[in-house]
Amino acid sequence: MSIRFVVFIPLVLFFTSAFSQSQELHAVYDVKLKVPENILKIEDPNIRALAQQAFEEQMGKGQQFELFLDKGLYSYTPKTDPSVVQQQIQLTEKSKNGSVYMDFSKQEKIAQFKIMDKLFLVKDPIKQYDWKLENVEKVIAGKRCKKASVKLANGYAVAWYCADLSAQTGPAGYHGLPGLILEIEDSLQTITISSVEYLS
Repeated sequence: MSIRFVVFIPLVLFFTSAFSQSQELHAVYDVKLKVPENILKIEDPNIRALAQQAFEEQMGKGQQFELFLDKGLYSYTPKTDPSVVQQQIQLTEKSKNGSVYMDFSKQEKIAQFKIMDKLFLVKDPIKQYDWKLENVEKVIAGKRCKKASVKLANGYAVAWYCADLSAQTGPAGYHGLPGLILEIEDSLQTITISSVEYLS
């Protein structure tokens, strides 16, 4: 595991360098983690409340992630603010929703996860999602969005994408819709756009 961690450092530097040179798209997302079903199913309300409180203290009630897209390179990482750097670092280490890096030209994806105080890096080919487009619309952040859904190994994900924003990607490594994903919900989390801008 230590070898994989060492390998990860230059990859982070590579993506950071690439995005700092020419950032084409920058988006900020609000992430709300869902309380696991095994906690919600606890019958005793006092024990359930304590378990939910412990979960929120460990995972955080919510946090923000940043998406950068530049010439086929993709980065989705916890948002850092100079005034709360330490807090964000702690949330990143405890969160199961880790950073994601993708190189669409090479069809490669690297995801970082912290589980039981151990760092795991998973390198895979970029997953191709079999989206089902639906004729349903709603407005998110002032943008008209359309609905799409996809079956996953652990359930379903429902996404809302905006065709007026041409980037065919979204948060947490989701991609492949005809527009930027402004909101997505799966079994672990709900992710909603906070801001988006084209930088070049």
